Amino acid sequence: MILSLGFEDISSTLLLNISIYKSLSMVDGGRHSARKIYVDSNVFLNVWFEEMIKKGEVFFSSKKLLRLTIDCHFFLIISNLTLMELAKKIGISEDVVVDEYLREFVLSDKIEIVKVSRRVAQDASYLYSTTGIHITDAIHAIVALLNQCILVTRDRELSNVAKSIDLLCCRPEDLIREFS
Repeated sequence: MILSLGFEDISSTLLLNISIYKSLSMVDGGRHSARKIYVDSNVFLNVWFEEMIKKGEVFFSSKKLLRLTIDCHFFLIISNLTLMELAKKIGISEDVVVDEYLREFVLSDKIEIVKVSRRVAQDASYLYSTTGIHITDAIHAIVALLNQCILVTRDRELSNVAKSIDLLCCRPEDLIREFS
């Protein structure tokens, strides 16, 4: 059986998710109590390939953010879409990305990889249709929203759309300022 939802239903669901999100910013109880962050793939790539190293703060703030996650200040949420993007960009399998590049996060239990669900796809489709943002960026925004994360990205368009749905969003250098 195929469930069919109109844009009005999806819009209502998205608005409900936004209102629930507004009151949450930390992981409460459970296996971790650090702030949850959803990190866009560009932040990982800045560090892993020393992209933008000549720009100083851009590279070092991304690196410090990932280090602060290992040191228990943040808890990392990524989606299977993020894994696919990283694997494609690097030219390796998703398993190798997890086993080699994300190993330290996995071993220290500082990462959760969430699967893009049908609900996420529906909400992202609505966000895409109303804002014109790239569908993959819409998915990232919705995953961050539904998982009560701060979205960490350097993508200005994604940042603007995130703010339009009341999703906390910032660049790595903004998030780590309190630790400097």
